[in-house]
Amino acid sequence: MKILPRTSAIIKKALLTVAVVAASVVALQALPASASEVTLGGGQDCDANAVVHCGAHSTTELVNAYNAGKESTSAKSIQDIYSYFGITGADISSMQSTAVAGHVTSNGEVFVDGSNTSVATSAITAGRLSMPGGSTAVNNNGTVFYTRPTSVSFRSGSIPAFVVMQNGVFKYAILSSCGNPVKATPKTPDFAIEKTVSKFGQNNFSKDLNVTAGDKVTYRVVVASTGSVPLVNLVVRDALPANVTYVGGTLTSSAGGGVDAGQFFAAGVTIPTFANGTTITYQFDAIVGQNETPTTCTTETLDNVAHTATSTIPEKTSEAKVEKACKPVTAAPVCTVLNIVPGDNRSVRISDVQYTLNGATVKSGIIDWGDSVRSDAIDAGSLIGQTHTYAADGHYMVSLTLTFMQGDKTIVSSEPACQKPVSYNTITPAAAPVLPATGAGMGIALALFASVTVAATGAYRRFLSRRLA
Repeated sequence: MKILPRTSAIIKKALLTVAVVAASVVALQALPASASEVTLGGGQDCDANAVVHCGAHSTTELVNAYNAGKESTSAKSIQDIYSYFGITGADISSMQSTAVAGHVTSNGEVFVDGSNTSVATSAITAGRLSMPGGSTAVNNNGTVFYTRPTSVSFRSGSIPAFVVMQNGVFKYAILSSCGNPVKATPKTPDFAIEKTVSKFGQNNFSKDLNVTAGDKVTYRVVVASTGSVPLVNLVVRDALPANVTYVGGTLTSSAGGGVDAGQFFAAGVTIPTFANGTTITYQFDAIVGQNETPTTCTTETLDNVAHTATSTIPEKTSEAKVEKACKPVTAAPVCTVLNIVPGDNRSVRISDVQYTLNGATVKSGIIDWGDSVRSDAIDAGSLIGQTHTYAADGHYMVSLTLTFMQGDKTIVSSEPACQKPVSYNTITPAAAPVLPATGAGMGIALALFASVTVAATGAYRRFLSRRLA
């Protein structure tokens, strides 16, 4: 059968239509609707300015148009315009999971629906036609189009758009009514952190502080949301160095509510939503060198570092330095002199007491008289002049023990220098011998004995004189 030329042309046109329909079916089958697909309402711009003819009301429709074109708008021209806006084929292919419903306003702001805070400003869009009021011609890979602010392009206050965010930051948008791409200056979340320290109770915070081992200090961590959009899931933690001991129950937050100190000083506490332009202050007390003694203490610099981070913003830190000095070793007070004076009738008196203080104060003394008698808790000013009488002769050791207060320590001193011996040996004179009673005859005999003794003594002296001569 002979086919007339007109009939042939009709058949060719029919076959072409079938092929296009078949290709469209294949494309739709290759990209089925997803549960995360975004569908937008709004009008359709089917004029020559639309980058995608009559736009796209779903992410599936938009992806298909990008891959295969749509009516009078070829896939290549769509891809050329999008690539100039930094939108790649991979970006379009992933829109099923990255795009959210939003809108773009004529004053250049981009919103995610459901939020009153814009995610980007100064929006620029593109169209295939030049428009009065400010259009810039662009030729990208042979495709000519025009860029301009939304204030020039829009005839309404806002247009629905597929908005793509990356890590909470605006990346790009595509207007649903015409498929025209949008780029804008993203509003980004950001934060700052500042760590300072003060001596306890002084409320004078700085980055560096000089303290002595055993001092209590107060640390302060101020976190500020400095970006143009709220922060999400900001983690704040503090790393206490060795020799800095947290004082339990002192951790507070200006945001109110309790703060888990175990978390704060380990993995950190999370702020779920942190409004931009606001601050939160954490504060706690600590003791520097709490377990050190004057003999084990070392002078050192202790860096206390606070950390903040989100899943999308790198960690930021701030430190407060404490220069720790050691308390000087102070000698203990001691008793150095005890003087006593023995008296009559086995009595003894304290005549002098001396001691070293070394910054201490003497509180009282105890006198052990050495005969099981003690004079306890005598005021220091009353020690000199204390007396005691012993009941019997003997050797005694008088000992003085002094009690001092040095700082918050009680020191007891009983030194050999404050121990003195005293002895008593009271002797009663022996009585004169008693001669027996005598008569007159006895008296004559005694007189005669005396005379003989004198005579004999003289004779002996004369005898010695002659021998010596």
